[in-house]
Amino acid sequence: MDNIVKNVIDNVRNGDIILLHSAAEHNETKKALPMMIEELQKRNIEIVGLDTLLNVDAYR
Repeated sequence: MDNIVKNVIDNVRNGDIILLHSAAEHNETKKALPMMIEELQKRNIEIVGLDTLLNVDAYR
């Protein structure tokens, strides 16, 4: 889990899309998500949805 957080935090740049897998075998990713969000917010990185980032309407 710490490796996932470190990899994202050390490499994230403005405008990046962070893709996380959610299948049961990726349980460590699920645990890492709150830590990633907290660290990104500490660094004043705004977290937005793809529709906002790409300026397109989300589909239904």
